Amino acid sequence: MASGWGIGSLWGGNAAKKKDTTKNAILGLRSTLDMLSKREKHLQNQMDEQDAIARKNVSTNKGLAKAALRRKKAHEQALEQTSAQMMTLEKEISSIESANINKETLDAMTNASKAMKTIHGGLTVDKVDQVMEDLREQHAVGEEIADALAQGATSTAIDEDELDEELAELQQEQLDEKMLKTGSVPISDQIQRVPNVPNAPIRGRAAAEEEDEEEELRKLQAEMAMYTGISLEVLRQPGLPRSALDRSGLSYQAADGRAYMHPDPTSPSTHILSLLPTCPPSPHLAIGTTSTIPPTPESLTESPAFLNIVHETLRKHAHSDPEVIAQAAMYSSQAGSALGSGGVFSPSKAPPRRRGKGSQASMSKPSLSGHVSEAQGGMGGAGKGGYIHVSDQRQPPDFGRVAWPEDIFGSLELDAKGEFVDGHGRYQEAGTYRICTREGVLGLSAYLWGKVVERLREMEKEGKETGKS
Repeated sequence: MASGWGIGSLWGGNAAKKKDTTKNAILGLRSTLDMLSKREKHLQNQMDEQDAIARKNVSTNKGLAKAALRRKKAHEQALEQTSAQMMTLEKEISSIESANINKETLDAMTNASKAMKTIHGGLTVDKVDQVMEDLREQHAVGEEIADALAQGATSTAIDEDELDEELAELQQEQLDEKMLKTGSVPISDQIQRVPNVPNAPIRGRAAAEEEDEEEELRKLQAEMAMYTGISLEVLRQPGLPRSALDRSGLSYQAADGRAYMHPDPTSPSTHILSLLPTCPPSPHLAIGTTSTIPPTPESLTESPAFLNIVHETLRKHAHSDPEVIAQAAMYSSQAGSALGSGGVFSPSKAPPRRRGKGSQASMSKPSLSGHVSEAQGGMGGAGKGGYIHVSDQRQPPDFGRVAWPEDIFGSLELDAKGEFVDGHGRYQEAGTYRICTREGVLGLSAYLWGKVVERLREMEKEGKETGKS
């Protein structure tokens, strides 16, 4: 007969014995873990003591100092073994607790299934149809009773034509009374009532065109208000006639800041999208050109120079972004160990997601793989380091999930302590980022957005000084 941890003890017996078995196993492991923890402290104290002896006798008694170092090395080996044993026990405790939770969940689902069967035991489709039929019959009876009661109340019908004639007579009487009260108007008064010539200029065709353009802009603003995250306002270009505005000089609210629509001097049917309000804009500092408002992935022609500016800025400042720092802290924490199978730090294992409404495809897409982050499990990065992503915020991923490839700017490298390698993380471009998707245009964090705009203003100033803008 099996006993202890045998098959008979694990699977046999009642529910109480099973719970006691799980509880006793966890208690036993935790007791052993406490003992190993005490042993770890003791070995550390022994190492410190031998180290102090070696330091004290390093000059006066080298033999004693060497013996102390030898004992210290032995304690170090024992300490490493103890630490490995503690990690094994912690893993086993976690496994047992997880298995116990799974069992409790399955039991709850089983009880729910039984309850549903009990509830539906006395219900059939025929019974439901019969009840609905009875209700319809009773509703019909109630309507017949209401109609019968209404017919019993006799009332004299009112002629609507007579009412209309009487109303017309009352209106005519009121009009006649007003005309009698007016009296006669002298001819001199009629002459004096000739309107004077106004001092203000007469509103001609130009004024009418301005009103038409104002109306067109208001309609355009109403149309744009239907697009999530977008607002428009008129930004008049200095020296530009109002009749030449024609949907140009508009401000477009991007996902995480303000981008500006400017008229394209080379093409009247397109606009230049820029993060700077300067008009006319510098094409080499703009996001790109678009033939529609708002921009779409099909209408926006991205500027490679602008994306290089963004990557240059992220390479210098991404490691200082508070949100990126928080992500690095999560990676190095105990909680980061739970993300090692498809979480933020392991995109190659992340389960597929379905795109939201308005996306290019409704089917799920594979997650990004390759040189980007790979978690090691255990305590955050398991002391081996890894990578975290710098992602666009126009469509933040769910917790524990990786952003879509077109939303990932690049990655930063972390060391075993969760700190940025070389102090800045050695930023690496992902090579898959798209400035415009179905979810919006360029959604940086507030910190990085400000840094990109600051860099663009510096380059614009440099260009003006050198005569390139």
